[in-house]
Amino acid sequence: MADACKYSSGTLYHFPNFHFIREQREVKRFQKIFNRYLTRKLGLESVLRIRCSRGLSLHSFYGNFFIRSTDLLTLANVSPDAAVGAQLMIDEKLGDDRKEVVFQAALLYTSSKGRWDGLG
Repeated sequence: MADACKYSSGTLYHFPNFHFIREQREVKRFQKIFNRYLTRKLGLESVLRIRCSRGLSLHSFYGNFFIRSTDLLTLANVSPDAAVGAQLMIDEKLGDDRKEVVFQAALLYTSSKGRWDGLG
């Protein structure tokens, strides 16, 4: 099962004691989830770069991806249902005159039609 999650951006559904005759409510739930899984938009061979203001750094990342460098992640595929988490670290005092910090994320992926698309 770990390999299935690794290459599906962490998507794994569990239906304990599923029986298609006894549990009509579970059948409808399965149909809804499976239909969403097959019809949602999908990006393939994607890379994600995340940057932040000076004095801050992204310490750790959480999700299903490969880390290429300190701010670059490679994902097997992405969908609107996928998420990535990051832990922020304050490297130096930000100062009293600084009232805001900035984050930038850019996602580059191949669409299911074979074109490179980007979100930023």
